Amino acid sequence: RRSSKYRDFDQRESRRTALVSLLTLCLGLALVGVTCAGLTSEAIQAVDRLAVFNAVWPTWQDQGKWQEVLAQDVPSLTTRRVFKALLAVGLAVALTGIVGIAGSLTRHKIVVCSSVLGSTLLAVLSFFATAEVVQRSTLA
Repeated sequence: RRSSKYRDFDQRESRRTALVSLLTLCLGLALVGVTCAGLTSEAIQAVDRLAVFNAVWPTWQDQGKWQEVLAQDVPSLTTRRVFKALLAVGLAVALTGIVGIAGSLTRHKIVVCSSVLGSTLLAVLSFFATAEVVQRSTLA
């Protein structure tokens, strides 16, 4: 059996891990809120319409049939699509936070480790998606 000194240390570490996971959960929910606000933004919809028109303009000039060109699914990476990806990442971050809380309270190190690795991967994805959005806002 472990001494009470080690047990107390484990409990403190478990609480700290649970707090960090709770912070991760809160940040994931904040990301979901921000992306929901971005998806309903009229400014983003206007910029995306301009991006789609820019993507189909050469086709419209050649064919002269605007309605047929607009009916096509334009393969352009719009800000709305980036925000949808960020929404999925936000939900995944919140889920990772829940897994981290559960792992720290049950003291399963493999669950906590998977939560940390998942959070790190999602942080990198969020960084690149945010860089894409910032780049678009500077170009607009």
